Amino acid sequence: VEITIAQRKSRRSYTTEAINLEELSFLLWATQGLRGKESAVRNYRTVPSAGCRHALETYIAAFRVEGIPKAVYRYLPMSHQLVEVAKKNDTNKIILHSFAHLSLSKADPEVTKLIFNNAEKRLENTGYKTWQTP
Repeated sequence: VEITIAQRKSRRSYTTEAINLEELSFLLWATQGLRGKESAVRNYRTVPSAGCRHALETYIAAFRVEGIPKAVYRYLPMSHQLVEVAKKNDTNKIILHSFAHLSLSKADPEVTKLIFNNAEKRLENTGYKTWQTP
């Protein structure tokens, strides 16, 4: 594991090919999906969370996904659904402004946005510290 972590590199080699809805469904489930339910209030997700707050929300800029309109969507893990938040026409400036430092303007990226508010509700002013690494 240590060797794998030490050799890990980010690669920004984007394809122009579309993905299908089944592939997108799996990727979204893997990012924040529900893998089990113990009760109405206790669920098990595919990812860990500091204080069980699940402070990440997953957004997808779905510009090359077969079977759904081109738009930005928010993923709802509890129901495994997408909710449209912006049409493609409205999103280019938002994406370029928000993520210009990542050079993603050509990528039509899947976008994950950090929502610290959920962690801060429970952890007060230290919520942001759950995202810091040593």
